[in-house]
Parts: sequence; structure tokens; C-alpha cells
Amino acid sequence: MHEEFLLKFFEEGIVSFGGLQAAICHDFESPVAKIEIQILGLLGELLLGPWMKRFYTSKEMQISHVDGIGVVKDIIARIQTSVISPLKTLTAMANFFGDELTQDDELVKLQRDPDDVPLFVFMMKCCLTSIVGVLEKQYRPNFELNITAELKKETESASRHNIDAEQIMGMFGALKGHAPNATLCYISSRMSAPKNNVVDYLDSLASEKRKKLVNLAINVPLDVQKSVVLERPVYNWKDVTEEFISAASQLKLGELLHDQSFGLFEAMSAIEMMDPKMDAGMMCNQIKRKVLSLEQATESGAVKSKDLSYRELIGVIDATLACLVTWLEGHSLAQTIFTNLYLHNPLVLEDRCLKAFSICMLKTVDHIREKVNRASVFEEEDFQPMTYGFKLAADVSDMRCTGMMKEVEDDLNRTMKNTRSKAGAERDSATEQEHDEAVALHSRVKFYRLFLTMLLSFGKDRCEGIPQAQKLLSQLSELLPNIRSTVDIGIKPDQTENNKNDYPTIMGFEPLVNHRLLPPTFPRYTVIRSRPDSINYLDSLLKRLQVATTLPEINSLHIIFDIFKEFSKSSPCVLSRSILQLVLLPPSRRIYGTHTIVDFFKDSIRNFIAPPGLCQKSPLYNNPQAKEYIDALLTHAVRPLCNLLQITGHNRARQRDKWAHILDDLSSLQEEADKVDAFLHNILIKSEPGRQHLACFGSWVLYYTLQAMISYAISGFELELYATYEYHYVYWYLYELLYAWLISALQRADNFLQEHENYMELQQKGRSNKKNKKKKRLRTLGKEITLAQAQQQMFGGYYKAVRGFEMDGKMKHPHFEFDSEEVRYSHRFAPFANVVTPPMIHFAQYKEMSDLRRYEPEPSAQSLYGASCKCFHQAKAFLESVPNPSEEIQSLIKVSKTNFVVMKLLMGGHKQGSKDPTEFDFTVHGIYPIIKL
Repeated sequence: MHEEFLLKFFEEGIVSFGGLQAAICHDFESPVAKIEIQILGLLGELLLGPWMKRFYTSKEMQISHVDGIGVVKDIIARIQTSVISPLKTLTAMANFFGDELTQDDELVKLQRDPDDVPLFVFMMKCCLTSIVGVLEKQYRPNFELNITAELKKETESASRHNIDAEQIMGMFGALKGHAPNATLCYISSRMSAPKNNVVDYLDSLASEKRKKLVNLAINVPLDVQKSVVLERPVYNWKDVTEEFISAASQLKLGELLHDQSFGLFEAMSAIEMMDPKMDAGMMCNQIKRKVLSLEQATESGAVKSKDLSYRELIGVIDATLACLVTWLEGHSLAQTIFTNLYLHNPLVLEDRCLKAFSICMLKTVDHIREKVNRASVFEEEDFQPMTYGFKLAADVSDMRCTGMMKEVEDDLNRTMKNTRSKAGAERDSATEQEHDEAVALHSRVKFYRLFLTMLLSFGKDRCEGIPQAQKLLSQLSELLPNIRSTVDIGIKPDQTENNKNDYPTIMGFEPLVNHRLLPPTFPRYTVIRSRPDSINYLDSLLKRLQVATTLPEINSLHIIFDIFKEFSKSSPCVLSRSILQLVLLPPSRRIYGTHTIVDFFKDSIRNFIAPPGLCQKSPLYNNPQAKEYIDALLTHAVRPLCNLLQITGHNRARQRDKWAHILDDLSSLQEEADKVDAFLHNILIKSEPGRQHLACFGSWVLYYTLQAMISYAISGFELELYATYEYHYVYWYLYELLYAWLISALQRADNFLQEHENYMELQQKGRSNKKNKKKKRLRTLGKEITLAQAQQQMFGGYYKAVRGFEMDGKMKHPHFEFDSEEVRYSHRFAPFANVVTPPMIHFAQYKEMSDLRRYEPEPSAQSLYGASCKCFHQAKAFLESVPNPSEEIQSLIKVSKTNFVVMKLLMGGHKQGSKDPTEFDFTVHGIYPIIKL
């Protein structure tokens, strides 16, 4: 509408915007941007402006709440009509409220014919559909109301907008800024006074009555039960026990009568207060000893705060490590780390080593919390970040903390030098013991100092701390053997009988000190890991973190996704999963902190399929419209693909649901990619008729869609969700559909890479007369294609074997009473219904496609065993051709060999008349079982 004015404004450079000025000018000249602005202007005239006029008015001019619901219903109906024919918005004479539009110059300009009519129709339809979806979602509960005269009367004073709420938020912000230390209660009172006219009301009262009312308000919390003082009605309670029992006796067995607000879920979730079996807070009442805080324990002499021996310090450090590991496994800080009384207030400790270690441990906890929270790949069963109000040494800087640890380390180093054996001199046993204890303590102090420094290194911008983290991880790994060998030096708890509520601990630890802080929930018993197990946990953690340090060397999303999936298979801890995610995508939302996600996607796509649209020698590369479409596609791809990588960071049990949810986003992205490919193809064939751009970006998106579908399907085996009588259609779906599509997509990408290399060679030959020696192309996708073919043959072998078992009576189907095989099939593959490519195979299609009677002659059980044997043999051949096989590939080779032999025996008639059920042994591999007869 004001295009010429704005373009002139920015081109004349009245205001200096730097690079932004040129970017805005470029955007205003874009045909897509012009259509977007035209659509926004039309929506403003047809919906947004009238909406504000109708609902955001003074109280005197507002319509009632109930009438407003009817107005919204009419609006949705009119918008749905425009969804069918979006071009009607260009000729509309009335807005969506039914009011006549003012025919002025602005409306005429907005309703002029767009430059790209198909694009206008598509974008307007999307906008209107989304508006309908939002309105229906927001107002659906109101539409279902039974509107009565009483309801209209009750809602007369209800507001139709959120202006009052925004005003209250503004008052709150202003008061909080004016008095930052004020309590919420004080701020609430300050806000309520002017809003409710409290002061004016009090001034209007007589002096004596005002004084009485103010005193009453002050003393209400103290006399809340005095109904006479509060002038509340006196309730005459009546005993209804007999009536209740009489009414309940009329219910038949199995009948349940409940109120709408207290159903089965509330009944099952309810906690009986003060019941030791249900209320976690009652644990403290079941022990005879007194639970002491740090100050109380220090005063009584039960806990030492100075002059701790080396054995006592080692014991405290190792016990704290066990608590740290237990916290990382999903327990609360109150029941793990903060059972160590020394961590409640380390500043009062007089022992230098204990004080430095306590502060270092609090800083470590703080940085772990920060990393896990930022990565956001944890569930409630993985990690509990709540601190229960404990301070995490925020007033001590990281540099000061590591400096304190280094000072203690230097003191211990001097002690080690003074007590070590010297040439020609003998050490007494006490000196030798002191030396060994000093060495053990020195290793621990150094370890935790380096561990904190390592966490800080991973948090540096642009992955600048990764080289330092690699060195620190190596040093930490070197210290672990010494810590493991001296784990028995530290003091240990007395060997007394353990129970769920209380367990023996060493000095400075109290298991029940924080039980009053826990919410009134069912008791969650925390079993602290043993010290040797905790050290082993640290060892595996350091090895997993080594993987994160190698990640910045990789510049392909395809390879990163494979690494993330392999990393997830080992069920890593929440800390290592979080650090891996943050190395790739730190808070700056740039890959490795340096590359924009869209640019990184472009490089990855070039390596995966080399589409002409991203080839510098292609005419599409400098085409502004082609660049605009590609950038828009990749911008839209950021969220689903980043979520795809994030899913691999969650625990294995939670991943299945997340794979199902991501398929909706990937399906939408797939449709957009196919449209972009078609658009770019039409441009490309005009300048280069011999080349094509079909299924380039589409194949790239399809690859990740198939990976999500396959991950969802095979996770059922890992989580033991499938019954054996369901194996036949799960194996068939993986064999005939998912892996077939995956292999096709990979081979298509490989062919595009070959075409791109041939194209580049022709370009070089045209520019140079020198004869270049043709180098043999290294197939970057060759290994993955081979593995996909091997996995397809494995699932094909299982499918054919299962069908043979069914024919031989070795696998029986249960009698379905409340469901059917079709219901189970539809439930297993329900998330695939929203995916357009590949299309879902419904149960009727599956039955038709897997019907053995369509083959001539109809296969027997022995012929199916023979086909299965052939599949396992081909899978073994594919797997053995992979260079440098991993442990997983070697286990797959073992499984395929064993199953090959079993199928060979069955094909020869082994146990032909036996009806014993077949066993599937998943001990060697969690997805590909060994078949046992």
C-alpha cells in the first residue's frame, strides 16, 4: 500500500541502518514479500481491524460475553467460505464480521490482482486455515456451552479482552522496579488498594469502625477459625455416616459413583497424609535418633569442621561422589548431594581442603544443572534440577574456586615430597601411610578441580574450549586408576542393618536431614551408589565425553545424525547427552557457535545429494528467485531437523513417542521440498534441458523422514512392546516398505552425486585443454547403502521365517476377544497415517499384499524357510563386505550366521512335526534376535 513511499524512504538513506537498509530494500522488491504484505493488509481490513473495534472497546460499548461467542461462530463460518475460494477476498464488499467495507484508495490497492495468483491463493488459504484452527481451538469449550438466561446474567460483567490483565502486569512491573526487595504480598496489596478503591472506602467510614476493620484485617490469619469475629455463617455439621453406608449398600459389585471433580485419576493420585506408606514426610517419625543440622551436629561434636584426617577427607569426597552419581541417575538433590551437611554452608568450615572441595562440588552441581537445563533433553525420571532453596556458592567465582583447590593441591604436593621414600633412608610405617593417604587425597582434589575446569571448557563460545577439554579428559582418565585403587582408604559407614528410610553413613552425612523439604508424595527410596560403581560411572562418562570433543571436526548433518544415533544406543547419562547437544548447537543457536544453521544445511545437502540449486556452476545458483525459495525451505527445515537431533538426546524409552510426533512436521516439510524441487526444475530445464532438479531436496527430507519412521518401528523391539504374533506385520513393514524406500532414496542421492561429478568434469574440460586423469569416485554413501541392504535382508529373513512358523503351527495366534489384528496393526502404525511419502499401508492392503495364495504355486513352510535362509545369507554377505566392522556389525554377522544355520535345518525337515513354539533370543542384539527351536 505504501510501497513507493517506503522504498523511497530507504533508498534515499534518510536514516543510516548499515546493512539492514539494503536488506529491507531487497525484501520490498521481492515478489513473495509483496504478496505477503498484500495478504496481511487484506487480513487487517477483513478481520484484525474489525476485531479490535468490536471487542477492544470501552465497557459501555462492549457486547456481552455470550453474544461475543455467537459473533466468533459467524466469523469462523465466513472465513471457511473464503478458504474454499481465497480469491474472493480480492472482491469482498464486507468484512468477516458482515460489516460493509469502506471503499477507499487503500482498499482498492489491497484488492488489486496479485502478480503471482497461484502463490497468493496458496498463502491466503494457509493463513485463513490457520486462523480457523486457532479460533476453533481457543473457543471450542465456549461453543459447547449450554447457553441459558442465567449464564448470560452471570457473564455480563466478564471482560472480552486482556487489557485489564496487561494493566495489572504493568503495575506489577513498575512496583517491582520501584521496590525490588518488596515481597509479593506487599506488592499485591499496593496494587489492590488503588484498583479496589480501598483507601477511599476506609476514608468514608467512621473513625471507630475504620479502626475495628483495620485491626480485623491484621488479625484474620491469627483468628481464622473464629467465625464470630470474621462474621462468617456458622455451619451446623451433620453426621451422615449411616445414610452414606445405606446408600453405598445399594451399589452392585463393580459399580462406582464419583463426582465430576474427583474421578479415578484423582483417587489413584491422592495421598493419605500422615500415612508412612504414602507420605514421604513421615519417614523422619520412624527413627529413634535425632536428625541434626550442620550447626547442631558441629556443636554436639558429631561432625568435625576442622582438623580432619586424610582418611576422613577421602571418605567424605568418595561418599559425595556416590551422591553426585546417584543424582545424575534421576534422584533429587535433597536426597543425594545435600545429605552431605558440609555442603549446606561450606563458608563456616575451617578445614581448608574440606572447604575448597565443598565449594568446588557446589559449583560442579551448578554447572551440571545449567548444561542439562539448556540442552533440555531430560525427562522427570532422568534428572531433577530443583535445588530446594540451597545455595550453590554463587558468591564464589569459578576462578576463585579452582584457585582454592589448586592451593590445597600444592599443600598436599609438599606433604607428598616430604613423606616420600628417599635414597638411603628408611620410612617408618606411619610416614608411609601418611604418604599413601596424601597421594590418594591429592589425586581426588586434582580430579575434581580438573573436572570443574572441563565443564567450564565445554561452555566456551564457538567451541574454543574443545581442545582444552580434550586435554583435561585425558588427564582425568589418568587420575582415575589411582582413585580406584585407593577407594578403600577413606572412612566407611558402620556395618549395621540397612532399611529403606535410613541407612548408615559416615561423619558429615545425614540421609533424613532434608525429608521435610520433600513434597507430600509417595515415598521415593533413594539407594546411593557404591563407591566403586561411582568411579566406574565416571570412567564411562569421560569416555562418552570424548565423543563430544570430536564432533566439531564433522561438517555434515548426515554424519552427525548417525553419530547421535549411535551415541544414543549406549544409553548414555543425562550429562553426556546434554553436552553433546550443546557442542553442536550452543545457546547462540549456531552450529558449533560459528555457522548459521541454514548455511550448514546447504553444505550438508551438497555432500548428501549435490542438487543443481546449490552448485556454484549451475545457472540456478545466482537466480534470485531460486535462492529465495531454497532459503525459505531451509529456514522452515531448521525447527524439525533440530528437533530430530534433539530426540536422539532423550532417553531410549521416551524417544518412541517423540519419533511419532516429529513425523507431522517432517511430512509438511516433505511437501514443501517437493514443491520447491518442481519450481527449480522448471527454471533449470529452460537453460539446461539435459539436467533435472526433481526429488533433490525431497530426497534429503525423505531420508530423515524414513529414519524417524524406522527408529519408531524398531524401538518397539528394544522396549519389548511387540508380542511374537505381531512380528509378521512389523517385519513385513520394515522389509517391504521402509527399508525399500530408504535404499531407493540413498541410491538416488548417490546417482545425483555421480551426475554432479560428471557435470563438473565436463565444465573443467571445457575450460582446460589439459587431459586430466579420471579419478575413481569414492562413494560417500556406499557403506550406508550396504548396511541398509543388509538390514532389509535381515527383516526379510525374519518375516519369511515367521510366516513359515505360522504354517507349521510353531507360532499360534491368540483368540482376540476385545480387539482384533486390524486394531493392533492400526495402533502400531498410527503415527505413519499423517505421512504422505511414503504412504501408509493400511491393514486391508497389507493382507492383500502379504497373501501367499497369490503366488503360483502357493509356497510351503519349507520354501519359506529356504527364502528366509537366502535372506540371512545375503545379509551376512553385505555385512562382511563392510570395511572395519564395528562391534554392532560383528554381532549382526553372528546373528545372521546363526539364523542361516537354523533356517537351513528347518528347510531340511528338522523338527518338522514338532509344535513347540519358536523362541526369539534378543541377548546378542536388542533388535535382531537369534531364532531358537
